[in-house]
Amino acid sequence: MTHRLWWRTDKILPLAEHAAATPHHHQTRQQDRAGWPAVPALIWSHDADGDWLSSNGDPTWYSADGTEYRVRAETWTHTATGTTGNPHPGDDGDGFLPLRLEHSDGRRTLLELLRFARAHGLQWFGANPVRTSQEGTDRYVISHCRGDALPANALWVPALVTCHNVGGGYYRALVADGYTALRGGLLCRFPRHEVERMSRHLHSLSIGDSPGEHPVLHTARDFVSVQYEETASGGSLWIEDDRVPADADDHYAIGAYRWKWSPHEPNDADGLGHAHRPEADADWRDRPGLPSIPPGGRLLAADEAVSLLVMGDHSESRDGSLAIDAALIEAIRQGHIVACLFGDGRVAFTRATQQSAGSTSPTRAREFEVQ
Repeated sequence: MTHRLWWRTDKILPLAEHAAATPHHHQTRQQDRAGWPAVPALIWSHDADGDWLSSNGDPTWYSADGTEYRVRAETWTHTATGTTGNPHPGDDGDGFLPLRLEHSDGRRTLLELLRFARAHGLQWFGANPVRTSQEGTDRYVISHCRGDALPANALWVPALVTCHNVGGGYYRALVADGYTALRGGLLCRFPRHEVERMSRHLHSLSIGDSPGEHPVLHTARDFVSVQYEETASGGSLWIEDDRVPADADDHYAIGAYRWKWSPHEPNDADGLGHAHRPEADADWRDRPGLPSIPPGGRLLAADEAVSLLVMGDHSESRDGSLAIDAALIEAIRQGHIVACLFGDGRVAFTRATQQSAGSTSPTRAREFEVQ
């Protein structure tokens, strides 16, 4: 369970401006329980389908489909139990968030805080659900980075993932097993070398993009800035959409609660989608002409070698190419090349048949250290 609910400031500031501008204000059960008069406020409601903020302004703000306009607090969901990362309201009164509450210590009102966040590019707004925290300084926070992004007890499993925001690219990630986020998508963490590869791919797309078509990533020492291009008078400028800090393992939750990540479904074009050929493994060690392996080396079965490449468990994945990996994988599946693992952690690939009689070591078409 997390400590705060999180919304995007650019989504909820318009709600606050609506409530502040309307001549009248609806009376809500949250207001009644909190004991407040009819003043401009945001209303936090907890429903079966999530946690929402709405304006109490009258006239009501309606969406295009005729329903009241509300903004959902995105969070993770544990699919087996239905548990979410959002704390539940202890009392209906906790859901009344007055916009112009004056603090004796000179703190900004909620409306001022949201306006300040917009002016300074602070994209995330976090709310402590407990009303009594209003008297302290911890009820509301604004930040470049979202807090409470990852479930504390998740089991992280390796996977190959993609989403439309990255223009068809697919990347090796650790995925929270049994959890979903943002309309059923995956919750992912990416090692820094995959983030750097993602950054290079997105920068290459941006050359021919229309403004805002794809994001770009800028990596700093301990965070990644996700930016989009926007048109402006006389040209264009890049606006930070999110800032993703490094976790304790130097992984980054790129796109968490912003992009809908899904498993990558390989196809023949990328070389990863061919059906497994059991005959490629069944007797491969007994084939005549198989190269001799130096002392300390161990031939890898095709599945072992493919797994090594798909999951990027080698240092060359940091600046290597998925296209090259895909070609190697297909050659391994077809039985054209074999791989061996050496005692010092190096892996080498060579043709599956010896080049000449008496050869005692494989030709090292490519080698790298296993991490």
